[in-house]
Amino acid sequence: MVQKLRTSSALTILLASGSLAALVGCSAQTPDTAAPSQTDAGPTATPVPTATDGPDGSELLPVAVDDIRDWAAETVPTGGDDGYVSGFSGWLSQQTSRSLSSFDRSLPAGSYTATVACTGGSLLSVRMLAADKTELAAVELDCATAPTQALEVTTPTEGVYTELSLDSAPVNYAVAFQTAA
Repeated sequence: MVQKLRTSSALTILLASGSLAALVGCSAQTPDTAAPSQTDAGPTATPVPTATDGPDGSELLPVAVDDIRDWAAETVPTGGDDGYVSGFSGWLSQQTSRSLSSFDRSLPAGSYTATVACTGGSLLSVRMLAADKTELAAVELDCATAPTQALEVTTPTEGVYTELSLDSAPVNYAVAFQTAA
């Protein structure tokens, strides 16, 4: 009876510690780790915060978080016969993340037109880098007056990093890669 009780107690402790470990692995997004972004299958980026995440600057966005995909589809190439290969969209703010680095491994070595768009009252710095971090293209967009720019990007290896950096006010952004014509 004593042996059975010890085994049962050990099993209970083991199950309780496993449950605790599972809970410890779950955590809410924090401003230090959140990089709000919506993605297609290609690039790697962080998920979009929800309205329950607290004050995050989303109330200041020109395009509501739930409408970013639709705005992106109207702003940059997203499919059809236009040579679309990959893309992503989202938003940046001072309250969540002022920058984003996304690696799109779905792009094979080759030449692309990267269309970048933003909206809001800030400057958005954009850098495209090869997998070895060699700079391929760079531009600074004024999201209020010149919000769209096409960049010619030729990568010698698979994958392209896109780095976005916010100057001040929250912005929506969209990035799309098309095969170069």
